[in-house]
Amino acid sequence: MVMISMFTHSTVSVTFGVLLLSYALPVAVSQALAFSSPSYTFSVASDVKLNTAVGVVSVNYPSATVWTIVYATNNFAINYLNGTLITTNYLQPCSLYNVIVRASNAQRGNPYTNVAVQTSCPNSAISIPAFDQPTGYSISVGNGCPINSYVGVVTAARATNYSLASPYFNINPFSGQITLTNAPPNSPTVVNVIAANSAGSRSVPVTLYTAGCTGVSTGISPTFSQNAYAFTATNCVSGSIIGRVTATSTSGAVTYSLGGSPYFTINSSGVISVSGIPPISGTTQTVEVYATNTSNGKSSMVPVMITIPVLCNGSQSGPDIG
Repeated sequence: MVMISMFTHSTVSVTFGVLLLSYALPVAVSQALAFSSPSYTFSVASDVKLNTAVGVVSVNYPSATVWTIVYATNNFAINYLNGTLITTNYLQPCSLYNVIVRASNAQRGNPYTNVAVQTSCPNSAISIPAFDQPTGYSISVGNGCPINSYVGVVTAARATNYSLASPYFNINPFSGQITLTNAPPNSPTVVNVIAANSAGSRSVPVTLYTAGCTGVSTGISPTFSQNAYAFTATNCVSGSIIGRVTATSTSGAVTYSLGGSPYFTINSSGVISVSGIPPISGTTQTVEVYATNTSNGKSSMVPVMITIPVLCNGSQSGPDIG
């Protein structure tokens, strides 16, 4: 008699003397990997900050399961160990973002699910940023003024982003910390710092006194084509190309160097490659790339975020997820 089962089967072989018998054992469908919900909807504030946890896309068997995003804009990332969805960019108010997530388990399957992220609409409860010194800041720059040195900080309540325009100074868009990027003039320099959120923006003058600077020279450091770069490795064997950064200079040639990781190198054209040490799978690393003007020795730095997929040929095994 032949019986038909609705279960998934696995084959087991049993030997009796010289006779080999094979039969199928049913595996309960309930053991398949599945999301806790057919789809997910998360709501966030319109002025949500970067690296904010939006929600968790959970499964019935989290042990030995890896989460990945298979479709999305550059606005989200997911923790591959626990399924937490995280913001990686500023989101527009009153907007709906769709993300497709896959959970992978070698023993239980690879299901997909859709995640909808809805941002709130600005209203009277959200106010534009307010600086703690609304009339302006005065900052003295000294200690020899080495390039990339910390100068000072501005703070605004409710700010999600800071910016300024200056050939001599830069500001961290998240913390409001100001750094020196080029040798400044020996006279006070006034820059306008803008603090913004989804409701609007506000500016404040910042006067930077640079009389204490020494070794001021002519010329400026190279300028990168982007404020930051992000690449995802497609191959992790030694010599594989990750991506390229570019910087230009008004005078003199530009050379590149890289710091912050033993897994990557950079050549004279700004091409980043895998070094002789294989990177670790399932990780995201940030390295610092420097562009130097050969005529005056001035340098600029740009952060480069490199994502190593869980399955990347030639990579080291990532952390134990069991």
